[in-house]
Amino acid sequence: MDFDFTFWLMIIGWIFVILWIPFVIASNRKTHPRALFVLFFAEMWERFSYYGMRALLTLYMTKVLFEQLGTAAAEKEALGIYGGYTAMVYLFPVVGGLIADRIFGFRKAIIWGGALMALGHFTLALEGMLFEGSKILFFASLGLIIVGNGYFKPNISSFLGEFYEKNDPRKDGAFTIFYMGVNIGAFLSTLTCGYVGEKISWHYGFGLAGIGMVIGLLVFWIAAKRFGEKGLPPAPAEGKPSGIGRDLPIYLGSIVAVPIVAFFLDINTVLSYILGAAGVAMILYFVFYGLRSENKAEGQRLWVVAVLFVFHALFWALFEQAGGSLTLFTEKNVDRVILGSEIPSSVFQSLNAFFIIILAPVFSFIWIRLNKANREPSTPMKFVLGLAQLGLGYGIIVLGASVFSEMGTVPVIFLVLMYLFHTTGELSLSPVGLSMITKLSPVKIVGFVMGAWFLSISLANNMAGLIGQLTTGESHGSAQTAEKEEAEEEKVPTYQELLAAIPERIQAQIPIIRNSSSAINEGLGKFEEGKAPEGLLAKAEEGLSKLEAACGKLDQIQSLTLQTNNLLQTKLDTSSTFMKNYIKNLEKGTIALEKSADGFSQGLDGLLSAADEWRKSLESISSAAKSLDSLPTANDSVLMLVKTSSGTVLKESADLGEYPMIEALETAGKIYSMNKYNKVYITWGIYVVLGAALILLVLVPTLRKWMHGIH
Repeated sequence: MDFDFTFWLMIIGWIFVILWIPFVIASNRKTHPRALFVLFFAEMWERFSYYGMRALLTLYMTKVLFEQLGTAAAEKEALGIYGGYTAMVYLFPVVGGLIADRIFGFRKAIIWGGALMALGHFTLALEGMLFEGSKILFFASLGLIIVGNGYFKPNISSFLGEFYEKNDPRKDGAFTIFYMGVNIGAFLSTLTCGYVGEKISWHYGFGLAGIGMVIGLLVFWIAAKRFGEKGLPPAPAEGKPSGIGRDLPIYLGSIVAVPIVAFFLDINTVLSYILGAAGVAMILYFVFYGLRSENKAEGQRLWVVAVLFVFHALFWALFEQAGGSLTLFTEKNVDRVILGSEIPSSVFQSLNAFFIIILAPVFSFIWIRLNKANREPSTPMKFVLGLAQLGLGYGIIVLGASVFSEMGTVPVIFLVLMYLFHTTGELSLSPVGLSMITKLSPVKIVGFVMGAWFLSISLANNMAGLIGQLTTGESHGSAQTAEKEEAEEEKVPTYQELLAAIPERIQAQIPIIRNSSSAINEGLGKFEEGKAPEGLLAKAEEGLSKLEAACGKLDQIQSLTLQTNNLLQTKLDTSSTFMKNYIKNLEKGTIALEKSADGFSQGLDGLLSAADEWRKSLESISSAAKSLDSLPTANDSVLMLVKTSSGTVLKESADLGEYPMIEALETAGKIYSMNKYNKVYITWGIYVVLGAALILLVLVPTLRKWMHGIH
């Protein structure tokens, strides 16, 4: 059995976490309340479910759900839905936070949300096991997860804030430890669900995510006694219903919301406009609330939230490429073979979580020590650091893609370093952002503001889907789109479509060739065993028929290759290094295919000639059937004829044609793919992100003034 590096990586990951968690608890139990560690475990398992499903989602849609659309169209569709899904995952916390503030309380909102999420994960697994390809069930499952997350996600973070005073210096450290729980769940799930989903079954991976959610609910339910009176529903206003009478409309409304959410997933372009409008409305709300607030300091603190809302959204729009375009980049353009074993692309998403597990306690320690020395950076300054490190991470992957552009694949170390800097950027920005909301928000709307903060992540995730779609080469206004439209008018395929079709058609012929060879060999075996000659003739004719069909297809492929070559040479800039290498590889493949086709033709001619001699021999055998002495002579004669004139030629021609063309085309395709990713990552991941960091750096003094002493 071959060595499976990913399997052992998963086992080591679980062992590491089992040893690491007790160490973290033991080293912090005297500093923080016990409730922190209960919420730590509940959030860990909830994130196990979310990230386990997220690790597989884009790959599943590309390779299974939308496979029939073709690679480019499937990727565009998948990234659009992924952006819409993750956007709504962070949009619904606005409503869930409001309901918890006014009706449910934190505890009930967390339990109800977790139950809906678990149901969504299990129906997603059911879609694959019993109704694979059912888009209705697929979107409904995502709808359940989205609505459930709206109740769970904002309220468990807000609930943690209730165990600390507003200016408690332990608060940033507590949220950093809590954030580590998030990432332990993400680390284990991307390793486990990613491995099971890609290596065994997509839907076993989705099912494991559901089990993680159930465990998280049980942890929260069992440990509820440690919360005291915190997180209970607020008392109803006089004359208003209480108990189930007040809760029932919320439960029913949640169920009704599921098909509505599923519908918007399918029209994610409309969702983009809605989210953009919602983001602008939320910023204006904070501004006007601050202007109208009787407490000037409280109003200006909300202005800080409004400003950081924008930069927070930009950070996550680029960070969240991890589950979308970066996963597809890893699949196509990263050398994933380690110790002779290829690692599934989804598993690399665990790098971010792993680095957080290691570095979160370090950052928590640094913030506390700097605070004691009165040198801790302000929250806006931490945002600047986060954006700068995110841009540096993209700089690393762009550097790798530039240095190894002629190979079409990047060494895995560049991906690892990129995730490292993205993680340090995240630790500088995200946990302190959550802590900031509980500090800067007016007490009576803290749940709503926390939900609004997640709206910025929602808007970011939708932007992430749109940015990711630029890497598919299908964006509006691009050169590729113009060429595609021109090609459609002429009723000819684009060069990308021609290129994509060639390897698929060649691969489709290889089983036919192999089957025909097997059919002939099987017939020969029966002949040697003294079976009826008629069976041998039937097998030979079947094999010849398959070879004739294969050769006909190969002629079509050769013609298609020449079309591609001509189209490339006439429509593209051959002066660039990339296109010269591209065409050179394609020409090598064309020559190899021509040799292969000639080899197959020779093999077919030999087989046809052999068949004529075969039939003559069989007639001789039939007429001499009464004379057993003549059978062995005829048998040896036929065997020798077939083996020399068909077997050797077939084998040589198959070996010649099976590999060189495919390898050359795959290399050319990888170079083309990497070039697309590089352009997007340079523009958005480097220029835009680093530019935003500089702008925010200029605003830091003003924001610190508006925070009125809250660090």
